[in-house]
Amino acid sequence: MTDAPAPPATPRPKSRLLGWRTILTLALFGASVGAAMGVLPIRSLQASEGLSLLIALSCLAAGLTLLWVSLDQKLMVRVLKFEGGASRTETLNLRRAAGALTIGGLLMAAPVFVRVLDLPGRGLAWAAMLALFVWQSWLNLQVWRRGDELQRRIILEGGALSFWVLQGGLFLYAAAEHIGLIRPIGAWALMSVTMASYLCASAWVGVRRTSTFTGDQ
Repeated sequence: MTDAPAPPATPRPKSRLLGWRTILTLALFGASVGAAMGVLPIRSLQASEGLSLLIALSCLAAGLTLLWVSLDQKLMVRVLKFEGGASRTETLNLRRAAGALTIGGLLMAAPVFVRVLDLPGRGLAWAAMLALFVWQSWLNLQVWRRGDELQRRIILEGGALSFWVLQGGLFLYAAAEHIGLIRPIGAWALMSVTMASYLCASAWVGVRRTSTFTGDQ
């Protein structure tokens, strides 16, 4: 008896993560970052400002990546593992999260550029930052209200973990500063450390929760 021929293998869809549009977007982003960094006198940067710029780049890269993914339904399903396709609510929420991250990156970078470049109109710059902060807060609220259980758990647990880590670290630093063992640091340095702690905690919680949610070991 002759064996039946095996059915032809279904070709796997080609990944669009490295398509020409993605490469062009990354190139434009890299060129924009390079141009922005090129105008900064690196030697005049404080350590906290270097950290805040690193945070800003991370937020901008993450926000633009999420926005790019949200523009392609197939890519969104493949990358984020939405079963049965992403709904309109999930797509909009992903774009809100992308917008909040992007604005967060701009907010972390703006004060550094204003101070280091000694830009005029600082009151107007602060007012612009206030408007961006209000917009970002509204986006974060919408992400929280319209997000699924996984998103809410990541936000809650990331914030809680960041708080407990910072509470201990800031207490020990404040105690050493208060008794004269170390010198004081500025509010911007504390803000940069807080943001770095929150982003790291949220990323760690997100990886663990996503693995648990999808059943990965």
